[in-house]
Amino acid sequence: MKYSKLEQIPSKLSHGKIEKKVMLKQGDASKLRMFNWAKVKPGESIESHEHENMYEIFYGLSGKLKFKVNRKIINFEKGDCLTLKPGEKHELSNPYKENAIFLCYGIAIDIDDFRP
Repeated sequence: MKYSKLEQIPSKLSHGKIEKKVMLKQGDASKLRMFNWAKVKPGESIESHEHENMYEIFYGLSGKLKFKVNRKIINFEKGDCLTLKPGEKHELSNPYKENAIFLCYGIAIDIDDFRP
């Protein structure tokens, strides 16, 4: 069993500027690569990137973000859930006046599952 309280987890910087708290890390549960709480302040962003060997799932807790996934713009807000497949290029930004807070899960896959 693993039990934690959000306020007791130390903050780290992700992508150089995004505050995150690692709730679970790779090895804590089979196939789970990460489970993070993250805060994106106004004006902050994460550059375009992709993950070849994991799904990435975002769930909005508060505020709004702009995601760009494979050149498509998504207006993401509280209550939204976005699931990215391995290999999908994505970036996000907060052009709004309030913080955006979300949960992010990473689930490992076997890359051979996606090869023809």
